[in-house]
Amino acid sequence: MLRLPSEKKKLVALHFWSVACPPLIRPKGKDVAHDDVTPGPDMEVVAVNLDEDKAKVVEYLKTRPDLKDWIHVFSGRGWHDPLARELDVYTVPRTVLLNRNGIIQVWGYASEFGKLLTQLIKPKQK
Repeated sequence: MLRLPSEKKKLVALHFWSVACPPLIRPKGKDVAHDDVTPGPDMEVVAVNLDEDKAKVVEYLKTRPDLKDWIHVFSGRGWHDPLARELDVYTVPRTVLLNRNGIIQVWGYASEFGKLLTQLIKPKQK
């Protein structure tokens, strides 16, 4: 189980991906899977990699310094990753969006989240 700091009260995007997924190996700016999910003051992105070869993941991430602000998770278990199994992730890229209380709001493709993110990332009421 992945445990995230609860004191931050941010939205969390669990972004499941693999180096082998063609949309993920495009140059920056043409990467629909990664470019639609961006960390910021109201959201953390946890990239859950579903590869088995850590060296390939490390090499890929060296080409993507724009992903350095993401929290990266690698179990080495590929499609048998416990978090992926728990959330029924069978394809990539796939993103699970958690609200500020850690409750799943959306499960799907990151590119489908635009409107929902706009609604969820509102200025906090004082």
